[in-house]
Amino acid sequence: MDQYTNVLLLNPSGTKIVLLKRFAGAKFAPNRWTGIGGHIGRGEDVTIAALRELFEETGISQNEVKNFRMVADFIYDSGPYWPRGYRIVYFDGIYTKEKLPDCSEGVLKWIPIGYLHRYDIIDDTRAVLKILKQKIFNKEVIKPLKGKFQVGEKGVTDQVIIE
Repeated sequence: MDQYTNVLLLNPSGTKIVLLKRFAGAKFAPNRWTGIGGHIGRGEDVTIAALRELFEETGISQNEVKNFRMVADFIYDSGPYWPRGYRIVYFDGIYTKEKLPDCSEGVLKWIPIGYLHRYDIIDDTRAVLKILKQKIFNKEVIKPLKGKFQVGEKGVTDQVIIE
């Protein structure tokens, strides 16, 4: 099973989030929005992988992100589009700089939380953001969410099951 990280950076007031619009030529999800992240290496600690990917793609270092924490750990079971299944571990943290750096994977943008519905966000990220918006961003949950994504016939996330 492949494993990935996804980092969601918030402004200090929690009203905006940094999302990445993937380049048009990207192999996976071109022109769609997601968090910053990538592959977890075999045997690599998930937090170290998330911070490594954040730095590799944006130049943002661990010291520039406050309150960095794991917020969700979700698994896709195998299906027609992902025969081996995969795991995505989500993190969030506070980023205080208004100006965003260049990104090697696409374009970064601050997006108001209330406007997320206007963006073509990758399905799994959209599903997790919906849950996080309701719970973690409102300080209702203090431990990471664990669960599974269920994928429909067209490879689209059609249900999130929280364990």
